[in-house]
Formats: sequence, C-alpha cells, structure tokens
Amino acid sequence: MVSLQTPVCEFGTPAVDFALPGVDGRTWSLADCRGEKGLLVMFICNHCPYVKAVRERTGLTQEEFAATFAISLGALRHWERGDRKPRGTALVLLNVIARDPDAVLRAVEKA
Repeated sequence: MVSLQTPVCEFGTPAVDFALPGVDGRTWSLADCRGEKGLLVMFICNHCPYVKAVRERTGLTQEEFAATFAISLGALRHWERGDRKPRGTALVLLNVIARDPDAVLRAVEKA
C-alpha cells in the first residue's frame, strides 16, 4: 500500500547545492533552478510500486493476477513499469484488492 501521508519539509531551511540529472539530459544545479521566492524539489517515482505491491500481496505472478482479475497482461506490465497508470474501474478494482486481497480472491473463486 502506498503512503497516504506526505512528509512536510522544514520551510526556510537553506538549500544545499546539488547536481541532479534531468529528464532533458541536462545536469541541474541549485543556481540553475533557484527562483526569487525559493525552490521546491520533488522526487517522483517513475514506476508504479503500488500496482506491483498489490499484486505481490496476493502471491500471484503477473500472468496469474491478470488472468484472475480479467486484466490485460500487457496493461498490468505497463502499470508496473510506470509506462501507464491504472484508471477507472481498473483502479477501483486495485484499491479493493489492496484493502482485502483474500476477500477478493475468495469472491473471484466463487464466480
């Protein structure tokens, strides 16, 4: 399950200089990014650990998970790599599985 709480930074703390690679191929430093009112640096995951964690908690392989819950294996793999994000009913199903995977597996077995 992903964390639903975001840690709060200590505003007003002076930034230390850095050299971070950007998705544009450049290396960015504090001087490159500093703004008149400050700077906010966010580290965002480039894959979807949520989907993978939900699947792993069921004990199923990608193939088994996809077949059990009628999800395209290709879509599942895209979600786990972070190429795409689950939306709509797929996201609802994943959230239900995350809350009680055993109950969902029992319900699927009975269907």
